[in-house]
Formats: sequence, C-alpha cells, structure tokens
Amino acid sequence: MEEDIFEPVKLADGKWTFKNTNTGKLCEQRFDKVEYVNEGFAAVKIKGKWTFFKPSTGELCKQEFDAVRDIHGGFAAVRIGKKWTFFKPSTGELCKEKFYDINVKTNGLPVVKIGKKWAFYNPSTGELCKEKFDEFYEFIEAPNNYALVRIGKKWTFCNQHTGILCEQKFDEFGGTSGQFAAVRIGKKWTYYKASTEKLCEQEFDEVRNFDGQFAAVRIGKKWTYYNPTSNRCCKEYFDDALDVNDSWFVPVRIGNKWTYFDLRNDVVLPTSIKMTKNDNGSYVDLYFWLRRHPEDFEQLPTELFAEDKKEVEKCLKEIANGIKRDLCSEKGSLEEVEEYTKQVYDMISNKIEKEKQNIAIKEQQIAAYQAKRKAEKAEHEAERFKKAEIVDKAAKIIKDLGGKL
Repeated sequence: MEEDIFEPVKLADGKWTFKNTNTGKLCEQRFDKVEYVNEGFAAVKIKGKWTFFKPSTGELCKQEFDAVRDIHGGFAAVRIGKKWTFFKPSTGELCKEKFYDINVKTNGLPVVKIGKKWAFYNPSTGELCKEKFDEFYEFIEAPNNYALVRIGKKWTFCNQHTGILCEQKFDEFGGTSGQFAAVRIGKKWTYYKASTEKLCEQEFDEVRNFDGQFAAVRIGKKWTYYNPTSNRCCKEYFDDALDVNDSWFVPVRIGNKWTYFDLRNDVVLPTSIKMTKNDNGSYVDLYFWLRRHPEDFEQLPTELFAEDKKEVEKCLKEIANGIKRDLCSEKGSLEEVEEYTKQVYDMISNKIEKEKQNIAIKEQQIAAYQAKRKAEKAEHEAERFKKAEIVDKAAKIIKDLGGKL
C-alpha cells in the first residue's frame, strides 16, 4: 500500500492546512502558519502560539510554545518564555532542563547554550557532554560528523555524537568540503581530515573556498589547485585562480589574460576569456553559468573570446564537452543522455558556425579596410609623383628661360 504523503498548502483566506498528495484531500484543521515539516510532524501556529501537528492522524499536541525549531532525532527545540528546551511530539514529553539557546541542525547531537558556553546535549538521556566551547561555526557532513568549535582563541573539531574534542588546535579555518577543512596554524595554511585527525603534508600561504576535490591555493606569489585527498598540486601555476564552483573548469589568470583550467585533465584551455565583474565585485564565471543554463550557449557574445577562429573553436568545444559530461551524468536513462548529448552538440555546432561567420565577417572587414588603405596609399603616391614631375618640369622650364636670358 502506498504511504500517504502530506504537504502544507496555503488557502485563499490566508490560512494553512495539509493536503494528502495521494488523494488530494485536505485536512480539516486550519493554522495561521506552518513550518518545519519533519519526521511525520509539523510545527503549526494558532492564535500566536506554536505546537505540533501530525497530518496523518489529525492529532494536535496539547503543549503550547512561544517559538519552535526543527525536529531532529525525534525532538524539537521549543521556547517557553525566555528559555529553550526539548519537546518530543510523538509522546508529548517535555525535557526538564532549560537552556539559553539550542541548535538542532547538526549531524549528531544538538548543541545547547548554558550561560556563555555551548555543549552537545543528548535529549534522550539528559546527558550533557563535558566539553564546553565558546563558539561553533560549521558542521561537517556525514559520515564524518564533526563540528568546528572555538575554545578561547583556538579552533578545533568536536565529534557530534560523543562531544570529544580533537587534539589538533588551529588559529583560523577557511571553509570545508566533504571530509576536509582548510585550517591555519601560525602563518601557514593546510588541510585537516577530522575523521582521522590528520593534517595534510603540504603548506600554503593562502587558500580559497573549495567544492568537491580541489581548492585554489597560493604558494608564494603563484596560485594552483590542490587535492587534499591525494595530497597533490596541479602542475600548472597561475597569477590568479578563482574558487572551484562544483565543476571541472575553473577561471585562471596568466599575466593579463583570463582563461579556463581543466582540472580533470590538468590542462589550460587554448584561449583567453574576457572576464567581467558582478556588482558585488566577483567575477562572472562563464562555464559555471553555462553549466546551469546550457540553453544560453548559442547566445554567448563574441566579445567574450579572443578574435582567433581556431582558438574560439577549441575553447567552445572544450567548454561544451565539459558541460555535456557534467550534465549528462545527472540524467536518468541512456535515452535521455543520448538525447541531451545530441542537443548539446547541436548547440555547439550552431554556436561555432556563428562564431566562424562572425570572425569571417570581421576578417573581410579588415581585408576591405586594408585594401582601401592600400589603394589610398597608392593613389597618394601617384599624386605625389605627379606633383613632383610637374615641379621638375617647371624647374627645367625656368632653368631654360634663365639660360636664354
């Protein structure tokens, strides 16, 4: 039997209720607001107070609260007056302990604030982890289950299930991806794998945010890309290198020219891209945009590329191949992949043909201009020689007249 699924819907009168997506039937209850639908329950607001509702049974919890937060592990964070505690919607159980604040959006135990300190807390057992910290910033995704926490001026990692701190301490961190976090010790940056309490061997002068396998890192005055998993830097070095935005092509600068670097093959694409900036100062990443909007491929302005036919064609093919590989891997069936591949290559062919035509027109314009200049120069030279000949004749006539006189 297919399980009933309920989703919140807003009615014409501004009230909220739930609809059974299988039958289309609406629940009888009406609410002023609905939030945090999770684990079979939803937080609902009625006449200024919050409680929890189970759409599958129409059951409304009797407890009322001033504020609520997401349900996690069977418990929701709720506020009564100025203090927070935990509530279990399935049983109506309310924890006795009260806290100044609660964060339930972790990959393990929730975090509670006691005075000015934070700690992990188990609402099922009422156990408070002994390790206290001044600030927490980010929770690493499963299966690592670690949180970045600050104790005094130093940062470290804390296991979200046990509350145990890592021995390594850091002065700063610069973002996380997967199993790794960028950390600074003194003046140098490296990468740390919390699950094994292991630092990467290589050190860097500066790092940037990373997504997936690679991060942009600076060694001295040059930038390259580093893979913490393999502990390997790319062989190419650049004058500037932008963040990896969930793709294999990243914008890099060599001298005054921008182009793309193919992380998958460790090669620089064979053309320059005229990078532009957004209002917030960040660069417009052409590949990142096209990967999400491949329908715009044919509309790319010619001005983005160097005015060289072969270079434009190579660059477009490389970028299009990257888009095809990335996006086709997200498709479902083989038929969908083949159909999408055909669509992408049709766009590539059309765009390349247009660019060739644009460049051919420019070449013709340049040739016509050069021919015109050449003709004008020849005409000017002929005129100059003609004038010189007239001057010579006049001089000769004057000379002859002078001789006769």
